[in-house]
Amino acid sequence: MEAMVAVCEAAPGMARKSPGLMKHAINSCFALMMSVEDDPEWFQKPETEEMLDGSNFECGEMSIDRVGLALGTNKTTPLVYPLIMSMMKQDDWKLRHAALSALGQTGEVMPYEKLPMPQIMKFVKDPHPRVRAAACACLAHLANDFQPGIQVAIHESFIPCVMEPLQEQKLPRLQCVAANALFNFIDFVRILSTRLTIGDWRLCRG
Repeated sequence: MEAMVAVCEAAPGMARKSPGLMKHAINSCFALMMSVEDDPEWFQKPETEEMLDGSNFECGEMSIDRVGLALGTNKTTPLVYPLIMSMMKQDDWKLRHAALSALGQTGEVMPYEKLPMPQIMKFVKDPHPRVRAAACACLAHLANDFQPGIQVAIHESFIPCVMEPLQEQKLPRLQCVAANALFNFIDFVRILSTRLTIGDWRLCRG
């Protein structure tokens, strides 16, 4: 896995000319991400506990982010987008979880109009709590990557959407991920509002 990712990063021009390499790298990332464990205690653990633990899922998630950035929009989107949309429709929660996690990592190199925002927000109500968490994490990434356009476009649906998992007191890890999504979404608005206020104050002072 690391060898393929390193090639994409070190020689992106060559990688873009090798459909086999790109496809195999992307598929390998998804395969690793689908190997996530169904840990019933996951929601009771601190958010930092699994960071940098070397799990297959984490390796796949970091790798698809690196591959996407290396290959760029024109190559990443046609390879990743169909897989994500197909996996979102599957009954196996691990596939839906992997699809949302991959979208959160690669969304920044996709055109905004390609992002299936209504579908992502529906997964906040998914029957499996890990999928709900993945949906919130995906929204957190996209809220940061596509500011300020995303705030303007979907604020009326985004904020009520992430407020729902914040009420799930028995799942503190999910609450934390949802809070992060809400923070990423509204923080830019807060910063922008502060800048406008300061600018107006300076203008008034001449």
